[in-house]
Amino acid sequence: MTNYMNFLFIKTYTSILIFLVALTAKTQSGQISGQILDTKGQALVQTSVILLDPVDSAMLKFVQTNEMGKFTFEKINQGSYLISISYIGYKTHWLKVEIKNTIPNVNLGIINLQSQNYILPELEIRATVSPIKYGKDTIEYNTAAFKVEAGDLVEDLLKKLPGVEVERDGTVKAYGETVENVMVDGKEFFGKDTRIATKNLEADAIDKVQVFDKKSDQSAFTGVDDGRSEKTINLQLKENKKNGYFGSATGGIGTHAKGLAKINLNQFNTSSRASFIGSANNLNDPGFSMQEYIDFMGGLGAFMSGSGERYKLEINTGSGIPLVGTGQIPGIQKSYSGGLNYSKDISSKTEFTGSLFYTNFANTLQQMNIRQNTVDSEYFTSSENKRQYSANSSPSINLLIKHKLDSSQKLIFRIQGLYPNTKLENSLNTQTTQDPSNLLNTGKTESTWLSNRYKFNTALTWMKKIKKAGRSFIANLSGMAQKNTKNGFLASVNQYFIIGNISDSLIQRQPSTENNYQYEGSVSFTEPIGYKKYIELTASHSNLQNTTENEYFDILSTKLELKNELQSKKYQSTFQTNSAGLNVLVKKNKYYLTAGLKMQFNTLDGKILTQNEGALSKKYFHLYPTLFSQFDFGTMNHLNVEYETNLQPPAIEQLQPIEINSDPLNIYVGNPDLDPEYNHLLTASYFLYDQFNFTSVFANLSGSYIKNKITDVIYVDSIFRRTIKPANVPYERSIRGGIDFNTPIRPLKINARIKLGTAFSNGIIFINADKNETTRKKYTFNFSIENRNKEQMDVILGWKIVNNKTQYSKSLINSQNFREAGIYADLTLNPIKKITIKSNFEIKTYTSSQFSEKITIPLWEISISHLFLKDNKLKIQCKVFDLLNKNRGIQRTSQQNYIEEQRSNVLGRYAMLQLAYSIRGFSAQKKEGIEIKIEQ
Repeated sequence: MTNYMNFLFIKTYTSILIFLVALTAKTQSGQISGQILDTKGQALVQTSVILLDPVDSAMLKFVQTNEMGKFTFEKINQGSYLISISYIGYKTHWLKVEIKNTIPNVNLGIINLQSQNYILPELEIRATVSPIKYGKDTIEYNTAAFKVEAGDLVEDLLKKLPGVEVERDGTVKAYGETVENVMVDGKEFFGKDTRIATKNLEADAIDKVQVFDKKSDQSAFTGVDDGRSEKTINLQLKENKKNGYFGSATGGIGTHAKGLAKINLNQFNTSSRASFIGSANNLNDPGFSMQEYIDFMGGLGAFMSGSGERYKLEINTGSGIPLVGTGQIPGIQKSYSGGLNYSKDISSKTEFTGSLFYTNFANTLQQMNIRQNTVDSEYFTSSENKRQYSANSSPSINLLIKHKLDSSQKLIFRIQGLYPNTKLENSLNTQTTQDPSNLLNTGKTESTWLSNRYKFNTALTWMKKIKKAGRSFIANLSGMAQKNTKNGFLASVNQYFIIGNISDSLIQRQPSTENNYQYEGSVSFTEPIGYKKYIELTASHSNLQNTTENEYFDILSTKLELKNELQSKKYQSTFQTNSAGLNVLVKKNKYYLTAGLKMQFNTLDGKILTQNEGALSKKYFHLYPTLFSQFDFGTMNHLNVEYETNLQPPAIEQLQPIEINSDPLNIYVGNPDLDPEYNHLLTASYFLYDQFNFTSVFANLSGSYIKNKITDVIYVDSIFRRTIKPANVPYERSIRGGIDFNTPIRPLKINARIKLGTAFSNGIIFINADKNETTRKKYTFNFSIENRNKEQMDVILGWKIVNNKTQYSKSLINSQNFREAGIYADLTLNPIKKITIKSNFEIKTYTSSQFSEKITIPLWEISISHLFLKDNKLKIQCKVFDLLNKNRGIQRTSQQNYIEEQRSNVLGRYAMLQLAYSIRGFSAQKKEGIEIKIEQ
């Protein structure tokens, strides 16, 4: 029966296939060809030629010209068509073509793109738009061809552009690659945070969206292309938006005392551009990443010192389950922020771009941690009940000046500054048990930390072209100054029951000061040695100096304190690097190749200034081979292979032999004997994008081997106090890979996307000097579909699975499996004009071999908005967050010798009414002619 069914299926499938082939052969028989040249007779390579239906202007086919400027449309049905020919820098050329039985093949001959539109009188096309133009290095979208609603942001516009994707977290991808920069009229916009532009600028202000690979300043100036670039989007403003102002103001009030206020204003003219953004809310939307939050808190060392959780943040096992629920920093947050971005063309030779940004962030956290530990095959459980309040205010500055001395010389100067002030209050109760009836120890800690910090970075680059094409000299000089002043108060009482009933108490004032100064200089000389072949000689020197002083004062009474000389330490270190290298660069039509070898000599000198301990001095010499190659198989089809080596010195916090006892039951001590990590990294990536079918494939594979890997060693004493100290282990090796496939399914009018990933790592950890070889494996699967026609509805449905597995060679009892599974559905619906409904729904399920409880969390957010007033200037929105009231803050983690469950307070259900008003100093332009639409 099974064989018969298989035979019947194959026969039916074959019959259908033969019918479709015959039908295609019968109905598609024509051909259109031609050649595109400029007015001087030069071939225009990669000119976009679009075949359109004259009835509704839908795009039917798309091709690009080859190296000779020639193009061909194959298998064209009989009928009349429009042809749009466009190339960036030239006027769009329009033609009317007809395919007949008597003339199935049409050769248009040579077509010269003119400086003015060439329009056949009988077409009467006015103010027409070509949706996409392809230049040599740029893809340009005309926003007039893509429908956006009043009040839509740039993020909403990007979602409609073929080849451009906006991930659920706001990350933008263009043709499978992550966008690193979003610029406005070719200028930086609040540094490299792409979300500031996409989530604040209105789509209505944008005329063109240009996607290109941004070369480095050095490569752009010298003309020596090494193949390295950053995917960049430039937002070109409409002409009537370049002289005046525009923006929006939003306010909202909700249940449970929730509220928000947000404003953005943009003023532009021919020589200057200014933008202001401001935001205030208590909706757990800080507007910045976790890394930025740590920087604001004074850096990783300060953040860990203040919270007493150094060991949790530093151990990088990669096996923990991410935060369940909001995915943000746990707790209830309030944030206030504002920024000003200003760009001005001071002269024809000088450009200035600068931004000021201020943020004020407060977080109220309640947290319960339960941790199951294993030491020498014994179990013990520790629990923590923590209440924490943190507040931070932080202004920052970013300035950039580019100046052309003359046609052969250019200066680039940049300065960045950060000045955060932080307050951290902790109340922590802990206890350790071996079983519910066997109490081992308890602890109660109250602490307060105040921190003031500044950090400034400056960099100056001088670039000089020297007569012969490709010959250049470049010099860089940079400096860094950083100071962190902290003042802490700690009161701790601990009791130990395993050896009787003993206790200790600690009341201390803990001031500290840390200073870091660094300067670095480098030079490079490039010399051509043949056609598109170059050698580059490099040399550099850097010096990093650190001085850290931690003082401990035992408080004996309200008026008496005594300095603890044993704990108080002042540590000083200097890390110097000298290097010289040689690179060979080769650029051909189909590939780039850069191969190099660098010699580097490092010295590390450190000493404790407050004690008679011997000074530490270490010297290192390494050779660093590098290789970068890119092979181009066609337009948007290339393979990259890269090999590099580098030396990663220990962090300052890891080198300082200073005891951090903000939690006396968990003490961290640095290790000045650490050696740097020596890393070998090999990566390969393949990218293919079909411009007509909008199908993309991105695959990557990477492997690394780290010699002298730095890891944390945990020591547990007889009364179950922990001491954490970094140490070198011989190696760590890892390999990871993934594939991302995205293609339209035209009969169903949807896009389908599959993402597969895997990761493997193998290394060594120590638990009470017991060596364990650890192996970790991770597998991910993500499948999603979305509709292609987004005129009235935008739907994304997805399914995601993540599996983690960790195994230990000796502590087998600690081996575990984690699994995260989830489905998600995002909907944007325009049922009638001026009304928009949005829904974001996600269900996540977490299971683990080490935790008996299975966690399932549904999170649903829904909103409805309506446009009012003339030109739709007012938008009213009603929004409900966590409609089902099921949000939970749970984090499960597996780290070295313990597993832990952490439960935190998170943002719960609320409803909000929002008003958004569009501020415009311009009159709307009347649209004329036909609108070009892409066939879905």
